[in-house]
Formats: sequence, structure tokens, C-alpha cells
Amino acid sequence: MKLGLLANTGRPGAEAAISEILNWAGKAGVEVVILSDGGAPTSGGNLVSEAELVRKSDTVVALGGDGTILRTARAVGGSQKPILGVNIGGLGFLAELSNQNVPAALEALKKGEYRLEERMVLQAELKGQKHFALNDVVVEKGEVRRLLRLTLSANGEYICSYASDGLIFATPTGSTAYSLSVGGPIINPKMNLIIAAPISPHSLVSRPLIFEPEDVLELSLSHPGKEAILTVDGQVSVKMNSAERLEVRRAPHTIHLIRFKESSFYQVLRTKLHWGILPGEK
Repeated sequence: MKLGLLANTGRPGAEAAISEILNWAGKAGVEVVILSDGGAPTSGGNLVSEAELVRKSDTVVALGGDGTILRTARAVGGSQKPILGVNIGGLGFLAELSNQNVPAALEALKKGEYRLEERMVLQAELKGQKHFALNDVVVEKGEVRRLLRLTLSANGEYICSYASDGLIFATPTGSTAYSLSVGGPIINPKMNLIIAAPISPHSLVSRPLIFEPEDVLELSLSHPGKEAILTVDGQVSVKMNSAERLEVRRAPHTIHLIRFKESSFYQVLRTKLHWGILPGEK
């Protein structure tokens, strides 16, 4: 077994967690390759580029928070390499583990005692460039104070127009991220669909929409000369102007997250987001 390690070394406890993984790997006879821009220690691991990390590993360990897992998902892309998320601080909604039980989990991984959970990915195309998002694709006004006027179509059919601060296209995985904060629905991440949720719409009747996974969505700016910002998983930004159209659809690949036990998505909601818990309840 070969492990790839993509770590957010800016997090407290990251270096200790990396050392623990490398110590385990040395004893277990497991080769570890580490993303070279992570600032990780080299003892017991080889520093490689992002492309080499994916090519040389059987499994990629994302050590950090949810942002690290999102970055790892973009790096893995269509390779179908499974991702093991290890949370070190923060909410860690997507992560399977905390850093307290990493050696035992790695031992189970080596023995094949795990299952894979498949997650839908979005593909956003703008200016001939394709971007992939595990959580969401967002068009928003950026630094401009005025409302954006947006036109949404699906499969060539006009759907609606928005006067808003922007629009979020989210996967079921991303339904508990930015989309949730603007009133979007909570979706079981095992489902396949696309959420379109307006950001602060200037209308009492603008509500989030749910589209079929086969739908191809197009978004454009209604007013000439206007600009917006396209953001992918909160980490990649591209400027968009009124002469351009954004196309959003289900990506041709999925992401596989490693799971060691059969956990309920709704239990995670209650534990980490305190969803459905009345005041005074535990």
C-alpha cells in the first residue's frame, strides 16, 4: 500500500500528526509520498508534486479541515483514488477521523477493513476552462456593492431571473456548506442532484431550486458591462463578465471518501451542526 499525504501544516497539531503517520508507515512498511508545497517533514516520506502525489499513491490522506479535503478532491479528480479525511481542529464535517485515532484507522485501511462512499461532483465551465467542485460553484458580486442581475436556464430553457448578491450551485455534499447559510435544503450526500440557491435575493418569492443531475444549467449576467466572481469550493476564483456564460453540470467523475463504520448522516448533523435538537436537549 502507498499513501499520499496532503496536509495543511498551518493548523496546530499538523506536524505531530504527520510524524505519527510517518512513524506508523515506517513500522508497517508502507511508502508515503507528501505534497511538496505542504512544508511537511521529509523523514520517512518523499516530497512530490500534486500530480505525482495522485499517481504514486493508492489512497490520499487529507490532513486538516474540510478545506483540505476539498483541495484533495480537486487534486484527485477523475483518478478515483479514495480520500481519507483526518480533521485537526475546526468543524471537520467531511472528515472521517480526528487525529486521536489515526494509527488504528491506518491499520484498518491496510487490512482493507473500510468502505467507500461515493460523492457527486459539479463541473463548471467558463472561458473554455473546466473547474470541479465537491461542495459548490458560486457566482457573486465580489467587491461591487450593487445587486447582480442573473439569468438562469436549464437545458436551453429559460428558468428565471434574479436580482441578488449571487447564486450558489451546490452538490448534496455542499448542501450543508454555503448553500445552507442562504436557506438551501439539507440533502443526504449519497443523492445526486443540483441545488441552485440565490444569495440575498431582492424578492420575497425567490427560493432555492433543485435540478435533476442530468440537467445542464447556464447562468449569465443580464446587464452589459457588468462583472462577477466565480468561486469554486471557496478556493479558486475567476472573473466573469456579461459577455460570458457559465455552464454547470454533473462532472463525469465522482469522489470516493473512506468510511470505517456505518454512520448516519443525520447523526452527524445532530452532532456537528446541532440540527433538530431542541433547547435543553443533549
